[in-house]
Parts: sequence; structure tokens; C-alpha cells
Amino acid sequence: MARKSQQQRLAEGNQLKVEYESSNLESSWGYGFLNSIITHLEKGKQLSKRQRTTFDDMIDEGIPKPKGDKKLLSKIDDAISYWKNNPDREWDAGVLRDIRRNVFNAWEVSDKQRVLLDNLLNRCDDDRSG
Repeated sequence: MARKSQQQRLAEGNQLKVEYESSNLESSWGYGFLNSIITHLEKGKQLSKRQRTTFDDMIDEGIPKPKGDKKLLSKIDDAISYWKNNPDREWDAGVLRDIRRNVFNAWEVSDKQRVLLDNLLNRCDDDRSG
């Protein structure tokens, strides 16, 4: 495989960052890692072999595929999008993003989280109808 320049890695990283954001994956580990690498590259610093390998693997794989309930993810994404520019619902959207991570990865959602999730999704429906 040909060696990539820092500019190419930076361009690919920024493109993948946009894809992560459009897929509501800002709370994932991959998004945080991607941002740290982009910042590193923008400062003109070199990456370690392990950073390069992990970063290049992420670029090759693209955004991760959801393992959890796709219908529930769709509802959560819809609510997050609806509340995106509403400062009164910033907390609500943030909680949905956090719970979304668990649903996305098919991790366990506690009973309290499930009740909160249902309440937030109902609140979004109420906001739309009222």
C-alpha cells in the first residue's frame, strides 16, 4: 500500500467526521479519536504507527453499522434532528445522544433509561403536535 500524505489523511479524516456527524455518532469513541487525530494533523504533528494504523482502518471501514434496534434508532435520530437547533431542548437531545450509543451498540439499557427514553420520545411527539 502506498504511503499517504498528511494532507490526504486530513482530507479523509474530515470527510469521515462529516459522515459520523450526519449519522449522530458524536458520542462514540471513534468520533473522539477521529477528532484528536484531525487536530494532531492540523498542527502538523506526526502520528505514531499505532495511530496511523487505527486511523487508516477507520477510514477503510467507514462509519460503523448499528447492531441494535434500527427502528428505535430511527425514532431517536428523528427526535435529535427535530430538536437540533432548539436551545430549550438541548438537554433532552443530549440525553438521547447518550442513550442512542447504547441502543446503537446493542448494549443494555436500564429500566430507568428506558422510561426516560420513552418520555423524551413522547415529549418530541408532543412538541410536534402542539
